[in-house]
Amino acid sequence: LRNPAQDGSANALDHQRNNPNESGDNEELQISGGGDAAEISEPPTSSSHRRSRGRPPGSRNKPKPPTIITKDSPNSLRTHVLDILSGTDILESIASYARRRHCGVLVLSCVGNVSHLILRQLGGEERQFHGRFQIISLHGSFLPASTAVDASGLTALIAGPRGELAGGAVRGPMVADGPVMVIASTFTNATFERLPLEDD
Repeated sequence: LRNPAQDGSANALDHQRNNPNESGDNEELQISGGGDAAEISEPPTSSSHRRSRGRPPGSRNKPKPPTIITKDSPNSLRTHVLDILSGTDILESIASYARRRHCGVLVLSCVGNVSHLILRQLGGEERQFHGRFQIISLHGSFLPASTAVDASGLTALIAGPRGELAGGAVRGPMVADGPVMVIASTFTNATFERLPLEDD
């Protein structure tokens, strides 16, 4: 003997398979009868497949793009090697270079010899040197032409053929005896500050 409830359930299942659109999008068909109950439900909706919150895995470990500087800062220093020819006035050559390039020049070191120069020593005395002297050190600065204050100049320390040393501020010509290599840095901006600073 067949249970009428089971026959009804089977017919309902066959009808549902043959006519899937009749039940609607959100309807749930449930057939119960006897001890063998059958339940037909629609596939889970999109709400059960919600995207998880937060960043996707690995997003925090992405490398940062490199920083590229396309323009030099006006306050940056650029190093130069100045090759001064024999018989040239070193002081005038560096001063002319600063004027033509519209920049300041900071002399760091120098290698070479001089045949003639004038040094102003401690106490204001000026001495002239003729002959062949080796440059031990050469330091100084030449400010840009746009700077109001004039703080340009060089100080030199030289050694004679017998090892005697002399130094002071360079005054007048400083003639190179052979090629002279000057290591210098250039800059474009110079801020004038008067010390000591006054209180606000």
